[in-house]
Parts: sequence; C-alpha cells; structure tokens
Amino acid sequence: MAVVGAGMGGLTASLYLAQRGHEVFLLERAKYPGGTAGFYTKRGMVYPTGATLTFGLEPGGLFASILQEVGVHLPLYSVNHVMDVRLPDRNVPVVASKAEWLAALKTSFPERASQVVRFWRAVEKTAQAAYLFAKARAALPVQAREDFLHILATMAANKSMLGFGVQRL
Repeated sequence: MAVVGAGMGGLTASLYLAQRGHEVFLLERAKYPGGTAGFYTKRGMVYPTGATLTFGLEPGGLFASILQEVGVHLPLYSVNHVMDVRLPDRNVPVVASKAEWLAALKTSFPERASQVVRFWRAVEKTAQAAYLFAKARAALPVQAREDFLHILATMAANKSMLGFGVQRL
C-alpha cells in the first residue's frame, strides 16, 4: 500500500496501516517528514513552524496522544504567544488562550470585529467536529466495521457530534 505525503496525516495513516499488517510504502518529496509541521533550528533550539503550533501536541492533543501511544516521548514546551501573522496592513498575534485570541482578533480587526469573531467561532466549531472525528481514528468515508464502531463510540462520548459534527463533515 502506498501513502503519498509524510505530513502528520500521512505518517499517522502509515503507522495505523502498518499496525494492521499492511506493507506501507511512504512517499515524500521534501527532505524531511512532517509536512506543514515544519521547524527551524536556532542556537541549538528547535522551533516548530507549522500547524502543530496551536493544536495537536498539547497535553491530550491528537498528535501527542498518537506519539505517546507508539512510545515516542518528545519534550514539549507550552507558549501562549505562538506567533504573529504579518498582513500587509497589520500584525495579528496568535495566542493559545482562547479569551486572549478573541481579544486579539477584535483589536486587530476593529473595523469588522464582530464579523471576524463570528467567522472564527464558525471555524472553531468545524475544527472541533473534525478533531472529534480524527480522535475516533476512523477512515472517512467509513468502509470498515471497526471504523464505524470507533465513530459511534466517539459520538457517544461527545454528544455535540450527533448534530453539528455529522452535519458539518
């Protein structure tokens, strides 16, 4: 079986396929795996630069739990001010605290603060639904009984998936 791309999704898919007894051939065009979960090194310290900056590697996060499950333990450090997004006319601080993030959005986009916050809340709901499905570790579209059972168990534990989550995905 071939998996194209050694980003977090491709690495995870390869891991689970291999655990289920499949021979996996993982293809990656970059010099190193990780996809958008890139990094750079400065003065001997490694700094992440991708999507894992704001989710996934936190305690209990999806990527952290997968790594822990397979025996990989990384030293992780939490930071509140993750990065700044530089736009042509402003800088937007990206922070881990939800309350501070919403305040930063309002401050960064005062001319349409309520619209930006409303948009972000819609994005957040979609992300939460996607996260719950990812946490179920089931392939979509569902083709195997095991995947269906994983989704049912996750839905039973997270009632919000029944309405919004299923509809959104």
